[in-house]
Amino acid sequence: MHHILIVGGGPAGSSTAFWLAKAGFEVTIAERSAIPPYGQGIDITDEAVDIVKKMGLWEKIKENTTGESGFALLDDAGKEIGMVGTNPADQSKSAFSPTNEIEMHNTNQAEEYTAIIGADGVASRVRNLAFDKTIIENCFKQTDTYVAYFSMQVDPKHQITHSILQHANKGRVMWMRPIDKTGSRASGYLIATTTDAADLQQAARHGTVEQQKALLDKRFQGVGGIKDKIIQGMRESQDFYFTRVVQVRLDTWHSGRCALVGDAAYCPSPLTGQGTTMAVLGSYILAGELAASPEDPAAAFTNYRKKFEGFVRENGTIPLGGRAPRLAAPQSDLGIWILRLVFGTIARPGFQKLFNSLPSLPSFGGQVKKFELPDYHFQMR
Repeated sequence: MHHILIVGGGPAGSSTAFWLAKAGFEVTIAERSAIPPYGQGIDITDEAVDIVKKMGLWEKIKENTTGESGFALLDDAGKEIGMVGTNPADQSKSAFSPTNEIEMHNTNQAEEYTAIIGADGVASRVRNLAFDKTIIENCFKQTDTYVAYFSMQVDPKHQITHSILQHANKGRVMWMRPIDKTGSRASGYLIATTTDAADLQQAARHGTVEQQKALLDKRFQGVGGIKDKIIQGMRESQDFYFTRVVQVRLDTWHSGRCALVGDAAYCPSPLTGQGTTMAVLGSYILAGELAASPEDPAAAFTNYRKKFEGFVRENGTIPLGGRAPRLAAPQSDLGIWILRLVFGTIARPGFQKLFNSLPSLPSFGGQVKKFELPDYHFQMR
């Protein structure tokens, strides 16, 4: 029996493990992180939904959606300018907060594996160990956006059932998004898009969690609205994570008997909204190719890239030629005023009715092309 080691238990690693196990491989997942207290919501769209249905998990996922009913923009006082609701008829996407049950083992026993899959994210240690140094050094495409992610409790008197987002000048954004249907827990995001970021860059690279929190507290001083609420949530959070938003682009996704999947190989960044979808699609293709060529992992890895790199290239670009972050996070008060004016128009009921009646619209980055899923036979060997 072929034994595969997967490093990383997120969407890419879990999905790869599912399909490989279905094909009869013996699979071990190595995951360092403990189960988070709340977790973050993730989006599954387009062809990734078809894969989830093939896995028999679609109904389970729908039961565990966040219940997010829409998206509201706030003014400087934290009052809603308008809200864009979700379209109940749209079954092509789902946002949910996953909870995984993982059996943990601690052992010093040495194991041998047919292949190793790195599904350990943007800062992949598998990539750092297995790939040439020059490839690693050139794989990151930096952006001017920095994000803090954390979970937070919500005051029972002010529970949220939809996303709320408030802007401040100098590219500052505060965002709260419900984690579950009760509205009592939320994901918090503090976002800064700016070229004046020496302090942010230093904190992201070398700062402690407390130093990072203190810097963000200082960065958002003078802002009203939901600022006090979200800063308090950040201070109290136990799962705080701060980073510069980057994309990962590699000329090859494998080295010897080691392959990468998901963000470790082709992170499009949260700015595209395609990360989880690419992870689920890529894991399906990677597992399918290994199932088709279990005795030749190198050939399987080559075919995996050949079949999927076109989709990654076409859908992994930041919208509007990379300008979307600066348009979505204006630097000036005038820019924020214009953004709110446009959003207020879009949020009008008549406009939303017209919008929802359209069968589909192109993304900001252009028309997303459909991806034809290969038909693999995952039969127990």
